[in-house]
Amino acid sequence: MAALRYRDEHNKVGYLQKPKGSDDYHQVLDFLRASHIRYALTNDLIIFDSLVKQFWSTATLRSPELGPPAILATIDETPYTITEDSVRSQLQLADDGGIDDLPIADIYSGMDNLGYVTEGKLTFYKNKFSPQWRFLVHTILHCLSTKSGSWDQFGSSLAVALICLSDGRKFNWSSYIFKGMVSNIGNAKKFLMYPRFLQTILGIETSVARQYHVFKLSSKLFANMKLNFEGQPMPLLAAMLSQAQAGEGAGVAAQAVPPPIPETIPETRPEPDQPQDTDDEPFTSTNVEDEPLGGSFHASPPSSTQAPPAGHTSGAAEDLITLTALSSVVSTLVQKVNSLETELKAHKKLFKDVVGKLVKKVKAMEVTLKTKKRKVVVSDSDQEEGGEQAVDLDALIALANAAVTIDSNIPPGGTSNTLAASSYIPTDVPTSGDFAPAHSTSPSRDPFKGKGVAKPSSPVSERTKKQLADGRLSEIEAARLEALERERSKK
Repeated sequence: MAALRYRDEHNKVGYLQKPKGSDDYHQVLDFLRASHIRYALTNDLIIFDSLVKQFWSTATLRSPELGPPAILATIDETPYTITEDSVRSQLQLADDGGIDDLPIADIYSGMDNLGYVTEGKLTFYKNKFSPQWRFLVHTILHCLSTKSGSWDQFGSSLAVALICLSDGRKFNWSSYIFKGMVSNIGNAKKFLMYPRFLQTILGIETSVARQYHVFKLSSKLFANMKLNFEGQPMPLLAAMLSQAQAGEGAGVAAQAVPPPIPETIPETRPEPDQPQDTDDEPFTSTNVEDEPLGGSFHASPPSSTQAPPAGHTSGAAEDLITLTALSSVVSTLVQKVNSLETELKAHKKLFKDVVGKLVKKVKAMEVTLKTKKRKVVVSDSDQEEGGEQAVDLDALIALANAAVTIDSNIPPGGTSNTLAASSYIPTDVPTSGDFAPAHSTSPSRDPFKGKGVAKPSSPVSERTKKQLADGRLSEIEAARLEALERERSKK
């Protein structure tokens, strides 16, 4: 099996100080200082590299028949056991009976209350929060979560934790951390999870004094939280502000910590292969207060870690809580309005593109339809001309018969040249190939009279007469047609 690795961005030490320029984050800093997760966030101690590596290389699950779920491991040939209760007590989480999960509908509504547009998904993104909330999410992801990568997103479990923190309910962090450790044992992507928590829970030394220096969040975090943010800042909810003001849970950090590691073990510098955080700033231990603005580190007075007696809240404080609650509601509504405006702009753009495409398609169809109509008109006109040509064909036959010189003296053996010479075809009558007659009208001979007689294939139609009357034929041609008609009537 490949050597297990640390993840530098995992299980960091949180940053709850108030340096210059952090004014916009004082609300969330005060809330985290007063929360029940403060100790788990900020506990900074010497971590033995051998302890972490031996634990995860030997960790197994206890058989269900032998008792409640537990992780068994051997360090320096000594067996150790970790349970959910030991996680809870050593990390001072005080979350027994806390919430593990919520219905999906409650997750969506809870995230909406934080100004986050869920869009029907259970994957949430850090950069969609306003700066204060982004700082809170970032701190939870890097200090408490089981994640080892993809720091810009988180799932439903941490969403439930965030919702519980926002409305005053307790999330069961002990169960979350313990289940994450259990899952890591058989995971194909197993890594050296929770080195800081392991050292806190077990509280032992190892035979090898080599240390692992955990990374720490720093004041640079405040500036990074504002990057690429556009919109109205979302303040903390009323329950969070009330908790921060009352100092509820602030005494957790002053509780007894696990037995300290003897100072007889000399502190050594990290070896070259150990990661170092070059950006780290001095950080206080858990038994002193964080550095105030413009001040230095000092021991916290006993009264600062205790909540004020019940019933002694001043009227001004109550008014402040009411104002902050109203401010929270207004900010939530503003955030929703901004998101709806953005969504409306997106829809308008989409519809504009769709309408534009439809207009282009309609115009193209109109052009195609006009082209087809032209073709149909041309085709119809061709057919009409063809019909007229069919009538003109009769006229042409009649004119050809009339043009033949009726000569009774033509000998039976007369040549075709005589006939051709005596034939006349008018120039203004159409002579295209379309007017070719279906049968020949060459003169036939009467075997009894010996005269060439031209027999017309059909009489002159009324339409042809009308064409002659309109001037399409000459007067000579008209006279010939009239003579032909008289001869036909005599017969």
